[in-house]
Amino acid sequence: MSARVRIRLILADGGEFLTQETTVPREELDEYDRLIDFLREDPQVLKELYIDHDRLCAAQLLGPAE
Repeated sequence: MSARVRIRLILADGGEFLTQETTVPREELDEYDRLIDFLREDPQVLKELYIDHDRLCAAQLLGPAE
């Protein structure tokens, strides 16, 4: 099983902000300068998650998945 990291997504929804936590694969994360680019461009992330990029305001790296 590949290593994974936890992230928090912050999304705008009709004037409110919602948070969602999930995990993503760790392997390719270092290839990107910004976490947001990783979420938008990494093929494995795109395969696993649907992220509404129009509503995505911020993403935070929380640490290793347990």
